[in-house]
Amino acid sequence: YSLDEEGNLIWIFQTSAPIRNSSPCCYGNHLYFGSRDSCLYKLNAENGTLTWKFRTGDMIGSSPTTDRNAIYFGSHDGKLYAVSLNGRMLWNIPTGAGFLGSSPLVESDMIYFGSWDTHFYAVSLKSRSVMWKFQTGMGFPSANPYTQKIFNEHPRRILPQRAEAGKNKYGEQVLVNLEQAGYSA
Repeated sequence: YSLDEEGNLIWIFQTSAPIRNSSPCCYGNHLYFGSRDSCLYKLNAENGTLTWKFRTGDMIGSSPTTDRNAIYFGSHDGKLYAVSLNGRMLWNIPTGAGFLGSSPLVESDMIYFGSWDTHFYAVSLKSRSVMWKFQTGMGFPSANPYTQKIFNEHPRRILPQRAEAGKNKYGEQVLVNLEQAGYSA
């Protein structure tokens, strides 16, 4: 649904299955979102017309993100996808799980995401290869594109990573030292 500022309906777009957990990514005059019908959709934001759809091997519950060159998202087929703004697959990274629902985070030349295979991944956008993966010990660690920081999903709390010699202030092993990576509080 698209509504104006007063809540009046502008347009409706219907997919062949529900849309769950996939918030739209807005870039230019377009919306990108995934559906349980295994497709990533690109719509014209003004009138809701379909520009293209890209089919994966299973449903999509990941919210897509962009670096202005491609759209990145996960699918329940266990892959992270990079799709061109024209709807063509550029590449994908398979994980060891049959489910990838976390929303990727693009930062500089890297993309970060979590998988049900209990790993948190860092992939180089230049080489399109896994630079490292971190064993979390639990499935579905997440990366949120709106935080612009890397977080470690924890059973009772989410801790921003402020690492010193591989440990955070709680003495837990962490993924990365944000200060050394150029982040500030």
